Amino acid sequence: MSVMRPRNRLVYFRLSEDEFRELNELCQVASARSISDVARQAVQHMIQTHRNHPSTDPTASVQENMERLIEMIEHLIQRVQGCDSLLDRGPAESRPVPEFNGVPAEQTK
Repeated sequence: MSVMRPRNRLVYFRLSEDEFRELNELCQVASARSISDVARQAVQHMIQTHRNHPSTDPTASVQENMERLIEMIEHLIQRVQGCDSLLDRGPAESRPVPEFNGVPAEQTK
């Protein structure tokens, strides 16, 4: 693959030993020519994502997922509280008797 535009800018950043090892492993798995190729592809992907969704905060999806989880937890809490209130209603005699085809379940045994 030929390079259309010369790459004459350098970007430096530091990695921990673990990050560097993981990046090297990723290069091997992805059959990349170099760490630079993998880093360049990652940056290009982020740029493209930003172009397609310029107002999107990279943390927005995490925030949205957290909000959905909170809503689900609140819903589950309401369900559990509803079950608690059913159990707290009193003795079994005060509860409605389930029916089977209009006949109380006690009489179908």
